[in-house]
Amino acid sequence: MNQLTQTTDVFDYCHFNEFCQFDEIERYSIMSSISTLALATACCYIDDRNHLDDIINFMTPRQEFMFKRRVKAIKQLTPNPYFVIDVQKMIMLIIKQPDNVSSMLMTLTEMVGINFTDSLDKQTDSEKQFSQFDNADTVPLFSLAKLKKEIGSRREKDMAKLKALIEIGANKQRCYASDNKVTALQVLAEKFPNFKNVIGQVTAACQASILSNEPLSLPIINLQGPPGIGKTQFVIALSKSLHLEFFSINAASMTGRFELSGGNPQYGDADVGLIGQIMCYEAKSFQPVLLIDELCMAKDNNYDSIIQPLYSFFDREQRKCFKENYLNLELDLSGAIIFTTTNDYKTLKPALKSRVMNIEIKPPTPKQMRFIVQSIYETSLLDMKLQHYFNTELSSKLLSMLCDLSPRTVIEVIRLAIGKACVRANQIQRIELIVEDLELSNVSQNIESGYPSPVEGNMH
Repeated sequence: MNQLTQTTDVFDYCHFNEFCQFDEIERYSIMSSISTLALATACCYIDDRNHLDDIINFMTPRQEFMFKRRVKAIKQLTPNPYFVIDVQKMIMLIIKQPDNVSSMLMTLTEMVGINFTDSLDKQTDSEKQFSQFDNADTVPLFSLAKLKKEIGSRREKDMAKLKALIEIGANKQRCYASDNKVTALQVLAEKFPNFKNVIGQVTAACQASILSNEPLSLPIINLQGPPGIGKTQFVIALSKSLHLEFFSINAASMTGRFELSGGNPQYGDADVGLIGQIMCYEAKSFQPVLLIDELCMAKDNNYDSIIQPLYSFFDREQRKCFKENYLNLELDLSGAIIFTTTNDYKTLKPALKSRVMNIEIKPPTPKQMRFIVQSIYETSLLDMKLQHYFNTELSSKLLSMLCDLSPRTVIEVIRLAIGKACVRANQIQRIELIVEDLELSNVSQNIESGYPSPVEGNMH
């Protein structure tokens, strides 16, 4: 099939089978720790697009962007197949022995860097070729020409922001669905069983993207439910499953519409609004996930309504030319994947309700809470990078104790317990959380205002 199959050293260079056995979040973490140059070297002889997609699906948007560039360039260099196999083996060692990842990453970086860095810097023709390849997957967020014209009429105080945006550029990466992402959503449904209706909507959108080969698109989804049931955590986990960037805006803490859509540049303290800041300066992709939290608590009066800019932001057509006042630019925000949360959906005005799809999120049942608590424990270990030191499962006794609490409270209790357990850690055996690690003395069933007490059938 290619040069690699002619070598005497047998190696499964395409599938990285060991890698596929890891949890979705752990795969994502490992993939992000390996340089795109090393990944591109390992994959440069793969001709099958499906094999490449299997690997790309676990990358961040920025890493995918750089990976495609590197693969295109390295293929021009026709590297020694034995060297490529060595890189593949090193990556497999990192996957199989994550405890030694630091030293192996240093070796891998040095090995690949020596062989390719100088050559890649000199490949000006290849740079032109793969820049065209990348542009095929990007779309402009605003008119760069209009931004450059805007600079000519602005005061000195605004120059730093505007020039920084020119450096960043107008093009953003588009994101598509894939079969692997649909599989990741199935895993997510097990971890958030009371969000299955939402996951169903997202899965349908992914299937439409796969069939049409169009970028992923979703209606604006509002998650309605009592505080503390994990609405925000769900959206964060969903973003990771889809490999999309995540950003959050707390509507309840905002005092004026200028915070969302930007202030008038004539005022000395004016600045870019939060929407423009996220979409223009922070997001690398055209379709980040944007959560507007506590929408029902947003300021909404005749003088300075937070809700008013959201009318155009929430409308699919108007969102294509959203006016950012400070930048004086029309932004195409049609790709943004927007979620909102409310504790009291009934208080929203009809005009706002008509722009969102409301999905009622019920508190998890005691049986569902056992799965949720276990998932929170596993995710906490990953976030704290302690998964290799602790037992992978909580005891039945701890699960029963914790499933009385709200998901939000469980997160805090478990993270504190993990920290406390680290004090008695040793290098001989894995740590197991015990009852004494839990700080429950000041925690009540109703610690989250509005969160109902467990229903009948509690699993004590």
